[in-house]
Amino acid sequence: MDHDLARGSPAGVIDSDVCVIGAGPVGLTVARALADRRRSVTLLDRGPARALQQSEGPDIAFDRRVYRGASVGRAFGAGGTSALWGGQLLPVREADLKERPQIGAPAWPLPYADLGSYFAPLEAWLQVVPGSFALPTEGERHPLADLTWNEWAPRFSKWTPFGRRNIDDAFGPAMAASKSIRGFLNARAAQWQLQSLAGRQQVMGVTARSANGHTMSIRARAYVICAGALESARCVLEMNEACGGLSRGVDELTGRFLHDHLSVRLARVHITDYTRFQRLFAPVFVGKTMRSLRMELPSDFLSREGLPALYAHFLFETSADSGFALLREVLRSIQHGNLGTAFAGGWRIPLALPGVAQILFDRFARHRLSFPRDAEVFLQCDFEQAPLRENRVYLGKAGASAERTLHIDWDLGGDVCRIASAVRAAITRFWTANDLEQVARLEHIEYAPGAAFQPTNLYDLYHPAGTTRMSPDPNEGVVSPDLLVHGTSNAYVVGSAVFPSLGAANPTFTAMALGLRAAAFIDRGLAAG
Repeated sequence: MDHDLARGSPAGVIDSDVCVIGAGPVGLTVARALADRRRSVTLLDRGPARALQQSEGPDIAFDRRVYRGASVGRAFGAGGTSALWGGQLLPVREADLKERPQIGAPAWPLPYADLGSYFAPLEAWLQVVPGSFALPTEGERHPLADLTWNEWAPRFSKWTPFGRRNIDDAFGPAMAASKSIRGFLNARAAQWQLQSLAGRQQVMGVTARSANGHTMSIRARAYVICAGALESARCVLEMNEACGGLSRGVDELTGRFLHDHLSVRLARVHITDYTRFQRLFAPVFVGKTMRSLRMELPSDFLSREGLPALYAHFLFETSADSGFALLREVLRSIQHGNLGTAFAGGWRIPLALPGVAQILFDRFARHRLSFPRDAEVFLQCDFEQAPLRENRVYLGKAGASAERTLHIDWDLGGDVCRIASAVRAAITRFWTANDLEQVARLEHIEYAPGAAFQPTNLYDLYHPAGTTRMSPDPNEGVVSPDLLVHGTSNAYVVGSAVFPSLGAANPTFTAMALGLRAAAFIDRGLAAG
């Protein structure tokens, strides 16, 4: 990034072909793709040079329930939330883009092939092993191929290599080499200037402001908001107010349908045959790409049972002084840019040398990430929330503060017990059909209606979506299928904010693919004048 607005205002107006707001995974994808097409880009982010995890500050208020996706799951600065995430990649399924009445989800207004064509280029950028997300076929036959799956279907996510998990680090050299991108830190899009032309509002410019009061003016031919589902909604709400209303859909639906993934704990796993459990269920490495099992249920089963998209998977928890926990602490500190914390954690690794040695041996000799023997292992179910209109974000009243409070009016929903019960029954059938009691015993957790869930057994996964949902009808959505804000001629929103529904997959990979698609569309529009 070229300039820190907190240190002073640049001279004059900053002109470019495109202004991209947000330097997280999606914004960086859009900026890089446009620069590759020789478009000049002004890239703004409201955070510092290294993205920082946010806390519950005065800019956020919770109406019904604390939403952790607005605090510990949110990061401002270069790299955005990629400074925090594990790098898991899994595309949305084609079936999840169709209308699903059982959760009130409309169909996505674009063909899957249109979106899927961008997955392979994105894999190349992220340097993960290319090809299918199905059961790995590279090398020796995976033992999961010999199991009877019945309702279930295995998919394997891909994990971005550690050195490329922070997308600012991954894309930075290519973006710098393009000479087409000017980046500005501590620059929040604070004021929009619009003008009515040919029956639509055209964004003529945006003023960015730092927390200490410095300002800058940006003028571009197109504006792309990639600030995450919460901050993107804030930008569109402020833009809509600036011109007195863009369209019925923007007026009524911006900020609505906020939904996330939820994770519920299904069972404690008591392993009896450690070696076979590892061979079946531990993540594997194909080259530098880690791949981990996600057990999904087909769309016809979900429709028949009235279930959202979901998957089951195994996770483990270790003590803070275990070899795995210490290694993870060091690597995450490096990813976050906290080298002092990484160095301090590194001094403690010799205290857990046997565990560290086992992890390294399994990684490089057996090509897998084994579950530590001293870990507690759980069976978990991750599922999408229904996109409900009453779950929303909205702006508080203007006050003395330069930034208005973003209110989050959100709750978990009340169908968790039924979902957990249905998934538990399907898992039990799978376990019995394959005689897996010889490998591990599942101690199921029973949830009765009205159960008081705790943060340890039901929680959101920091995947906010839906606040500027796309629809071809300007009365039914905020952006068009080409992600143009209805009622404008040159303002776009890209990211999970436009998802009509989430599906089961982590949203980042799909959102970045939408970024490549949007960049291609915007480039064609600029070429056509």
